[in-house]
Amino acid sequence: MCTKGAKIAELFTKTIATTKCFDHNLKKVKVVCCDNGRMVTEFQVGPEHLNQRGTLHGGFIAHLVDAVSTYALTANENVDTRGVSIDLSIRSSCWEGIRQRVHNS
Repeated sequence: MCTKGAKIAELFTKTIATTKCFDHNLKKVKVVCCDNGRMVTEFQVGPEHLNQRGTLHGGFIAHLVDAVSTYALTANENVDTRGVSIDLSIRSSCWEGIRQRVHNS
């Protein structure tokens, strides 16, 4: 039997692969695991993720956190909502070629 987390991970992967909207920026993000309100993703930092100073763009980080958090919340067996509000402060010192792993828990 397929778990809700596995279904959400598959939905994330298909949505990102086929979208033509802003989420296309996440096309290199791969789901490592997704279960009961937790989602782990990873991606290789490429030039499309960088700001003019050559570090990971804060807007990309915010978009990634928003998307992963939303899908993780959807994977929670005990929650029936998809919206969440958070305060987010970003300091980035990540450069092209670095593999990043994003944990939501």
